[in-house]
Amino acid sequence: MLEMERTIIAHGGQVLRVTDRDYERAATLWNKAIQIWPSRIIRPATYDDAALALSILSSEDVPMSSLRNGGSAG
Repeated sequence: MLEMERTIIAHGGQVLRVTDRDYERAATLWNKAIQIWPSRIIRPATYDDAALALSILSSEDVPMSSLRNGGSAG
């Protein structure tokens, strides 16, 4: 998983851990009634990096969820 994180960062994405300065702001949801605190927040910069992250995390049975941000599907 560390190699995946390095790849995402090298391509301009972010990997935030609980100890990182920007973690709390990134993890805070607009609806605090359903607030969760993930061990990592992965923000890929490319579609290929998103696919890489999903592939690796699912193959290792890592629990994950996805939030779409900043864009329009239409």
